Amino acid sequence: MGTTDNTAVPVNRDEAFEAVCEELRRELELPGDLNLTASDPLDLIPGAESIRLMRVVAALEGRYDVEFDDHAVRDTETIGDMTDLVLAALKDAEG
Repeated sequence: MGTTDNTAVPVNRDEAFEAVCEELRRELELPGDLNLTASDPLDLIPGAESIRLMRVVAALEGRYDVEFDDHAVRDTETIGDMTDLVLAALKDAEG
């Protein structure tokens, strides 16, 4: 895998989903062949303790130089929700 490319801002949902999955795999040390779907509940992913999920959130904020809404972060239940969080923050950052 290489290092995270902070300049590659997702332009669509698929790219944002892949970025979220990449950060989840890295932080939770998930095998690369583990199938992750948008409907997967975050709390059922192996190793997804709250502090580790917050590290994923922080990594995504740093990756795209955005800040997520605290309430939205708390309401995030699935990988799809986390993807939506990324897309919403990027849209807000555009102005």
